[in-house]
Amino acid sequence: MTGMEFQIIGPTTLRRNGRRVPLGPAKQRGMLAVLLYHAGEPVRVSTMVDHLWEGRDPDECRANLYAVTSRVRAVLGAAEIGASLVRVNGLAAYRLDVNPETVDYHRFSRLTRNARDAAARNDFQASIAAISDAIPLWGGEPVSDLRGERADGLRREMRGVWLGAHKLLAKCRLRSGQPDHVLAQLDSLIHDFNLDESLAQLWISALCGVGREDDARAYLDQFRARYLKTIRAEPRVHVPVTHASIFAPGSRSEFPAEAGRPHQLPSDLRDFSGRIELLAELDALTSAKNGSRVVVIGGMPGAGKSTLATHFGHLHLDRFPDGQLYLDAHAFGPAPAVSPDVALSGFLQALGVPVDRIPAGVEQRRDRLNRLLVGRRVLIVIDNARDADQVRPLLPAADGCLTLITSRNRMMSLSVREGARHVTVGPLSDRASTALLAGIIGARAAAEPGAVRTLVHLAGGLPLALRLLGEQVAERSRTAVADLVSQLRMHVLDDVGEAAGLRTAFAWSYSSLTASAARLFRTLGNHPGMNIGPGAAAALAGIDPDEVPQLLNTLARGHLINREEAPDRYRFHDLIRKYATDRALREDTTDDLTGSMRRLADFYLLSAARAAALLAPNRPAVPDLPTPIDVAPESFTGGAESAEETAIKWCQLERANLVAVASWAGRNGLFRHAWQIPAAVHEIFERYGRQDDMRELHELALRAVDEDGHLVGRTATLCNLGSIYVRQRDYTRARKSFEQGIDVARQIGLDVAETACSHNLASLFRRTGEPARAIELYQDVLARFRAGRNAAGEVAALRGLADASRRLGRFEAALAYLTSALSVLDRVGSMRGHGATHHDLADLYLVLGQLGAARNHIAMALRIHARIKDDAAHCEAFATSADIALASAENQAAMTACERALTLADELGDSCQRARILAILADAQTALGDHAAASRAHAAAVRIVDDLVAPEADEIRDRLAAARPSLP
Repeated sequence: MTGMEFQIIGPTTLRRNGRRVPLGPAKQRGMLAVLLYHAGEPVRVSTMVDHLWEGRDPDECRANLYAVTSRVRAVLGAAEIGASLVRVNGLAAYRLDVNPETVDYHRFSRLTRNARDAAARNDFQASIAAISDAIPLWGGEPVSDLRGERADGLRREMRGVWLGAHKLLAKCRLRSGQPDHVLAQLDSLIHDFNLDESLAQLWISALCGVGREDDARAYLDQFRARYLKTIRAEPRVHVPVTHASIFAPGSRSEFPAEAGRPHQLPSDLRDFSGRIELLAELDALTSAKNGSRVVVIGGMPGAGKSTLATHFGHLHLDRFPDGQLYLDAHAFGPAPAVSPDVALSGFLQALGVPVDRIPAGVEQRRDRLNRLLVGRRVLIVIDNARDADQVRPLLPAADGCLTLITSRNRMMSLSVREGARHVTVGPLSDRASTALLAGIIGARAAAEPGAVRTLVHLAGGLPLALRLLGEQVAERSRTAVADLVSQLRMHVLDDVGEAAGLRTAFAWSYSSLTASAARLFRTLGNHPGMNIGPGAAAALAGIDPDEVPQLLNTLARGHLINREEAPDRYRFHDLIRKYATDRALREDTTDDLTGSMRRLADFYLLSAARAAALLAPNRPAVPDLPTPIDVAPESFTGGAESAEETAIKWCQLERANLVAVASWAGRNGLFRHAWQIPAAVHEIFERYGRQDDMRELHELALRAVDEDGHLVGRTATLCNLGSIYVRQRDYTRARKSFEQGIDVARQIGLDVAETACSHNLASLFRRTGEPARAIELYQDVLARFRAGRNAAGEVAALRGLADASRRLGRFEAALAYLTSALSVLDRVGSMRGHGATHHDLADLYLVLGQLGAARNHIAMALRIHARIKDDAAHCEAFATSADIALASAENQAAMTACERALTLADELGDSCQRARILAILADAQTALGDHAAASRAHAAAVRIVDDLVAPEADEIRDRLAAARPSLP
């Protein structure tokens, strides 16, 4: 296919040896664009129809599709590549077998990936060169021959890749000391994307880089005003500060300022209507000098309580300059209501408190919250609350804070003890209801006022019902409103209760669905998580995954589900979810419902197991997995990203759902799923993010595996749970878990499991200051791993022996162990093992004073950790890199490494690492002569270690004590 060049960035184009080949009418160009976007991958007929004839039934369009396909094949045949368009047998799909490198968008994506890889290893010049080659490929509006909602989504995705490339180029230019180039590059982009926070931050940083701090502050003021007016939230953009300023005298805590100022309020409705009297009442209750600090907003379901609270918060952002906290208490959703201790933990994390420094009890957490909020003005919204017992522990004592609570229950007891005031949200007035409907329906509302009045009456003044009815009318733009009202009357329910308007609206929307869409709607109500993607939806409904996107779009167009900001994610309003589950109970059998939930649990379990096989290939597979019957687990193949990158993104996106489904399984008798799902995701989620949800999930898994009676699973769960306890430095529980795991493994004669638990116990001894005991156990474990030909285990044991030997001053032995580990890794692979071993070698060579070798090994470790997205290891490696730079008198490089490490430590909530990094930072600032900044960083580290009881904290205390005499 030499000499072929395809273009889908802009009009679909084919050039052969530089000469343009005519492609024919728009439908042919559109089909070719879809095929080229998926070059080399099968494209389902249903997907093709959805792109070319959006909203049409695929069966109705097959003849037209075959005709277009035939003409496209003829066009390709004229270019002597007709054979490249093939029908995929048994899949109802077509594939265009062309080299992706011949397609401009795929070349652009490949160059962008190369640039990101180069940036991850700090090779900014190579990254700049790659993006500079990519950007000229962008020749116009992507896939411009396609029209419709699906094409718009494709364009948004492609434009996102393009904008991401520009942002990466700007970041690399800033890191390379080229702020003037950044200003030239972004000059037009900041106008075209004038609400993009990351672009604004890059522009401000570039202005500061060329010494234009005043212009940076002026731009920040303009951006903030624009963002507040449009988004109704505070932007997360700032004029850059040094880490010294984070710890400036008078700062409220040792946490970064941006972490302590949360912006959690949901987005405001753009067409908020009515409620003028209620807004005035809220204003009067809360703005007076002695105004109420707690207001309960009550009312019937669907009346707009949450919307009112959110709108009021956005109207008065200026009254709460220290931020907003928001909690959906889930009192009426599929999952259990949020407990006070979990809610307080979330508030404390939002205010910058790392997970490992959050107190254990409810009262202690409440005290910590009150101390943090003293002198601050923060708005707290507790949405969908159950009762006073749920919210009472969450109410702050600080006078400057306001708490708004929404609930269907009265909560009168809060008036007596907390002095809460109450506001009741009733139905909208006829006038406000008419205005809301007119805004949705458009000009037809004024033309048919009588029909609109009937809709208002049927909706009963409930905003949710009005929106659903209005959207149904708006969708049928060619039908008179009066005719639609006549149709609607067929669905008016006999009951006259307060929610009759809602049920009527739901019934009319539901009745307009096809059988397939209606079935999907009913089954979606059973999903125990808060959002859902196409794969899980297909599993629930038991239908072909390729049919699901179109059905989800149908439900979204009818406003029966809501699209989320993340691509292909949807969620229910809790009232619509309740309606869906009610319909399922009436229309589906018990076997149907049981089968759908088992398929959902299978989908999440088997998808997680596939992700684990990709991301942790050396880890033993979860035992006794179910056979995938009527379920299509995620494959993580296709698209511009690698399978590993796709798997990581899926796991991140589905983390909360994996927890929810496993918890549901444990509560509903699917005990094996309840422990197998945590077992599958353990090592993946151990690499990054906070571990509190994983701890809770594995503790539930331990109860489930006991119910299941699966002793192999019990051993694995105990081993995994112990590892989580170690990450959280709860060493007493960790040791108990490992020892219990060893006992169970011995009972059943499972040598592999006993060895794994013994290895983890040896690692615990090493961490807790018993290196000699660790070495004794490691040597036994090493022999077991070698006998079982477990290369990954052998490497882990060798690394453990090396570290324990180093702690005892046996440096030659440590070096020998690590050299042996690298030899094994060279034989069997494992990126994660390579990264960890290179880091160990860097640490050892630093102790030995061989700084050149230390630099080489830490550079390799950093590259690998960035590639495999192991945030915990990446953070530790940056800290070691800073120490190596400090020992080499490269003090500015040490400062830069500390900045990267601090960012990761904050994301991980790892206080011990944060204290270590601050200690290194203080040493670097001392070496640079900035003694005042060093003193502040030193003091912040001391405040952290004073709260810690982990053995690692003792090493940090020793370092801080040694540095103290050199500080002012």
